[in-house]
Amino acid sequence: NAKDQNWLNEMGTDLNNAIASTVSKLKDEGVDIRFVNPTSAFNGHALCSSDPWILPMSGFVKKAGGLSLLNPGSFHPNQAGQAEYADLVNGCLDGTVTC
Repeated sequence: NAKDQNWLNEMGTDLNNAIASTVSKLKDEGVDIRFVNPTSAFNGHALCSSDPWILPMSGFVKKAGGLSLLNPGSFHPNQAGQAEYADLVNGCLDGTVTC
């Protein structure tokens, strides 16, 4: 539903912001590190689009004590998404993508 979709999008934004902030701090400390935000590249390829680059929720896995957790592969890039992400990272490294 729309509420869940908005929450997932917010979590993705929060994650990207946290990574970008950490990368910025490390760069300030002299670490040779970069971050490229994949969000705009995935526009039009959301989970419910006709050409998704994201894996759907794939169920739950049982952990010790009977705890059920969302399968860790859920909501991660699928093969097409991984290929796009690799292109972004490689572009960041070779200077053809802003990072």
